Amino acid sequence: MEEKTEATISVKNPLYISFETCLSLLGRYMTSAANSTLIEVTQIARQADNLHWILDILINRQIADEFLSTWSAQTQLSVIHTKVPSIDMYEISRITTIGLFLF
Repeated sequence: MEEKTEATISVKNPLYISFETCLSLLGRYMTSAANSTLIEVTQIARQADNLHWILDILINRQIADEFLSTWSAQTQLSVIHTKVPSIDMYEISRITTIGLFLF
């Protein structure tokens, strides 16, 4: 049982580092898209896709709890979500929808 825990921790750390990086970039791109005429559609879609991919891996390994609690605490993204183009709203909503089904 200890081996499984250690293996889970060693796999979890790089995935969560990637998650935090993608989340940070997503927030930056969404803020930029919401506050200007510069639309970061490609970058927002890329980060949302990366987050979706990471979430899929975490779900498969049954270690998605921290992802979901962190994602649900993103109040700034919630506010910005309504101010970005529809295509970006869709990309972000995909991640939220998966999280809702897990709880």
